[in-house]
Formats: sequence, structure tokens, C-alpha cells
Amino acid sequence: MPHLVAARLVTVVRRGRFQLHLMIGAFNDPREQQRAVKALPRDMRLDVGDFEDEYARRFQLHLDEKARKAEAKAKRNVTPITSPTRLKRAR
Repeated sequence: MPHLVAARLVTVVRRGRFQLHLMIGAFNDPREQQRAVKALPRDMRLDVGDFEDEYARRFQLHLDEKARKAEAKAKRNVTPITSPTRLKRAR
């Protein structure tokens, strides 16, 4: 799914819910799809700009965010040592 989201083919509506892009979604009538595509803002259209470069940029942002979250999680799991612990003598 991260690849499809980075390619802007699907959008995340909420966790676990996705929506197909209007340019590839199913419509009852081709005219209905044409009206929906014409109503899209220019920056949301898939046929404008350099699709491959934008996909690569967006997916790299996803990977960077994933790495940042993993690093933050790893830092939270480390327990700092505030004072030396004393071992008890075994009997």
C-alpha cells in the first residue's frame, strides 16, 4: 500500500480505509468520469507533471518518516542507567 499511496493511485481515508484516485476509479458513465477528472485540482491529476519523479520523491519521504519513527521508538525503549546497581552476594 505505501507504493500505491506514494504513486497517488489511492488515498488514505482513515486507518485501513483507502479510496481509488478519480482518474482510475470506476464510474457508471465515461462522461461522469470526465466531469470528475476535470473538477480535480491540477496538482492532483496523474497526467500532469513528471509522475515518476514525484512518485520517487513521495516514497522516499515515506521511507524517511518510517526510519524516523523507528529511531524514536528505539530511543524510548532504552532505559537510562541513573545509578550503578549493586549485586547481592550469592549464598
